Amino acid sequence: MTSSDHLLALIRDTPGIADLLHSSFEFGIFRNDHGEAVRAASGAALEAIAGDWAGGTLFLCHDEDGRRPVVFASSGGTQ
Repeated sequence: MTSSDHLLALIRDTPGIADLLHSSFEFGIFRNDHGEAVRAASGAALEAIAGDWAGGTLFLCHDEDGRRPVVFASSGGTQ
């Protein structure tokens, strides 16, 4: 289990933390379905981890070196 997996599990399993993140920062740990396919330009795998109030989704990007940067996809699509 990676440190990000441990932290995400802690947030999911502790209602007070999940509620605080949701009400204060629009971080909805249980809303992790973007509704349409999203892919990184690099081809790296994306794992949806949370959503925001406006319909956007936060993803963890899997890099080969083990680092997992966060990527945000809005619900607005392309213009």
